[in-house]
Amino acid sequence: MVDGNTMFDFFKENGFDPFSFNIALEIEEHRVVNGQLSQYPFPENLGNRQNPNTSFTTDFTESMIEIITRAHSNNFNLEKELNQLQLELKYQLQPGESIWTNSMPPTLNLEDEKWVLTHFDRPWKQKYRDYLIEKYGIYHHMMSGIHINFSFNDDLLVHFNGDINALYFQVAQNLIHLRYLFVYLFGNSNVDFNPGKDSRIPIFKNTMKSIRASRYGFRNDTDISYSGTYQDFKGRLQSEISNGYLYDAAEFYGPVRFKETNDRIHYIEVRISDLVPQKDNLVDFSALELVEYIAFATLYGLLDFGQRDIDADIELSYQVAEKKANLNSEMLSKLVFPDEFKERFFNIYQVITNLKNQLVL
Repeated sequence: MVDGNTMFDFFKENGFDPFSFNIALEIEEHRVVNGQLSQYPFPENLGNRQNPNTSFTTDFTESMIEIITRAHSNNFNLEKELNQLQLELKYQLQPGESIWTNSMPPTLNLEDEKWVLTHFDRPWKQKYRDYLIEKYGIYHHMMSGIHINFSFNDDLLVHFNGDINALYFQVAQNLIHLRYLFVYLFGNSNVDFNPGKDSRIPIFKNTMKSIRASRYGFRNDTDISYSGTYQDFKGRLQSEISNGYLYDAAEFYGPVRFKETNDRIHYIEVRISDLVPQKDNLVDFSALELVEYIAFATLYGLLDFGQRDIDADIELSYQVAEKKANLNSEMLSKLVFPDEFKERFFNIYQVITNLKNQLVL
């Protein structure tokens, strides 16, 4: 990687924004009627689900709406669009319908289970869905969450003389090293509304911070390690597919996915955050600021975990999700905010500062 301080100074001296980026969201949420899965069809006025540029589609079930925003250069405009899309969705709901605001699916009865199995109106995805039901059952893929799509602005990257794929992979590794912090701050799936029905989720004696982010949550049967290089990771992923353990890359449920064209990563998809019932739009935008901070701290050489075991940090994030481990001040010691970072990422800076103070006390 190029020298971070030199690159940062170059941008400032030449009138470039050293923090220019693109950010978008994908949000899964169920339609319900009186707390049960809605059996109303997908609202036609929300558009064609087969259109790759649609703002609305469905996921594993017909009740599971996925909202897809455009990419924006700042969080303010992104949140503005998200609010508009959430409002548009609510206008298209049937009388009595509402949005389920938890990442864990609502309680299903036998009629609901039969409906999920027999109603699916995306024939172009039917074969893959049948495979998922056979492998995981119906409950596991009904968990919902938030995907944060991040990229550095191309105008910024033209001045980066390193390996862009290696840069994005290091950003992903740093995000995964700090996955426990995302879970601690933004974990919100602490209740299983269908205890004992998902064979992958045991019946818990105590509540969790995030079932979805735990070892019992939305993940593959075996984690694919992010250790080593991007080529190492791609080799492990391809091996899982070639050996028949994964249907294709879409079945990889790791915390970060890489979206590439012609062997170049164009953006990363961060898949850690739960829905936030306390927010009208179901998103805590401090989570986006944390992604952005980690990305730019990586770019400018402020965040480096060296030889720290990334798989051990994944395990630590599971323990935090399951409330078997707590944060301590050492875990946050690498989060440094120079003055420019304080100004640009002030919300998450305050969150981290307050958390550090609490842990010290």
